[in-house]
Amino acid sequence: MFKNFIRDTTSKMLRNAFWIITGFETASVGLLISFATARLDDHTPFFFNQADTHVFAIVMMYFGVLMTASFILDLKFWYLRTVFASVSTMFWSYITISFFLSDISSARGKIGVLTVFSFFIVIRIIVEARREPSARMKGEI
Repeated sequence: MFKNFIRDTTSKMLRNAFWIITGFETASVGLLISFATARLDDHTPFFFNQADTHVFAIVMMYFGVLMTASFILDLKFWYLRTVFASVSTMFWSYITISFFLSDISSARGKIGVLTVFSFFIVIRIIVEARREPSARMKGEI
């Protein structure tokens, strides 16, 4: 019985490996932001300047842990994959735009590494969401 549980859990984790890793990334970036706030330039517009506050970091950590747990358990109901893909795209796009605007408005004017990496994470999430079968995104299989 225990062998079946391990085998089933392992197969679920392998099937959802991308989304589990994305959940870990989201939670870990939220954790990093909570330790290093006020990194954005002061001239960044107010809406985008909130990307490095404690509230945003806590919401991001909570979402990342929730996303990771739901994909480890392979929960299938109510378009859950679509919701997680959409919200994680929103989080990472918000971080990308915020740091891009901060990089542009800062005195050096160079694009930072975090901006480039977060942009590639957004592209990766979009590509993987498009590759998922529509029935799986709806929670049917």
